[in-house]
Amino acid sequence: MGLHFTEHLSENVSIENAPKPPVIAEPAAPPVVISVEYDGMPAIGIGDARRVSIAFANTTDEAITGMASLAVPEGWLVDESSTTVGLAANATASWDVAISVPEDIAVLQETNFLTATFAIDGGETVDYRFGLIGAAVWQVFGPFWQNRVKMPHLELGESYYKHIPGSNDEEYADNGRAYHLNTDVDINREYMDVSGFPLHSNPETQVPDAARDGRLVNTYEDKISVNDLVGFQGPCAVYMVRRLICPEDRTLGIHIGHTDAYKLWINGKLVSERDNVDWWTAENAHILNFPLAQGENTVVVKLVRRSDKADFSLIFARGSSCTEHYIDFASRNPNA
Repeated sequence: MGLHFTEHLSENVSIENAPKPPVIAEPAAPPVVISVEYDGMPAIGIGDARRVSIAFANTTDEAITGMASLAVPEGWLVDESSTTVGLAANATASWDVAISVPEDIAVLQETNFLTATFAIDGGETVDYRFGLIGAAVWQVFGPFWQNRVKMPHLELGESYYKHIPGSNDEEYADNGRAYHLNTDVDINREYMDVSGFPLHSNPETQVPDAARDGRLVNTYEDKISVNDLVGFQGPCAVYMVRRLICPEDRTLGIHIGHTDAYKLWINGKLVSERDNVDWWTAENAHILNFPLAQGENTVVVKLVRRSDKADFSLIFARGSSCTEHYIDFASRNPNA
């Protein structure tokens, strides 16, 4: 290290009687260098398409012609799997391709690798591997809410105003406008029967499964906002169901971030709940030493939004705080 420093980086330091340093040859640059630029986020969900620009840089002083190709994960699609590319000396050319995940694909992995290849005519082949993150795939139900004022059954033509409570005109105005313009939500009210979600889907036998009737939502980041799940404006609750595939039996940590109330069930068991408002961090709540079985696991989350926004995140990690996250799960497509 010292010899290399004095030989190449310093003119003011010398080492007497030093042996001649070995020659460390720089690795030869390949004739073509491949790079990738993403159009937008490097993530993809079921039914999505993402464009990438694959660049081929000629590092030689001679023109090169070859065949460019792109290999994608099984079941994925690409609008153009190969093309002929001509490169002038020391020039760069780009190939724009669209990659898509069909709506009927059975499983989407979280970690996905693609390989761009350039086969030089009469010469060597250069490969470049890059990735696309697979979204977490959920079924979303809701929104659910109730009126601010409990209203009895009214006969045709009967006015509801007499059922608006208020001990004075101010309270009456408050409650009346709350009934007109606002809603209410209760974390403990069962808007859906969570026990109605089977622990495992069964597409082979088409066993009735409540999670197969919701709206499919791809989430590309850990943090989820209820505002992105539903267009309804007002306090409400939503249920999210994910069929999470684990590659092996694991004992892991679960990190939960939240700004409002939530309940979390895994394989039918309530494992975490909060009813408080908090400032979101990725680790507002922790579950340690949680056993997750190999194969398909049913994750159900009930999220409540009582103000203008509610954020939530669910991370599976190797342990407690600040430990490495697992990124090798997959989502089963409930619509496949």
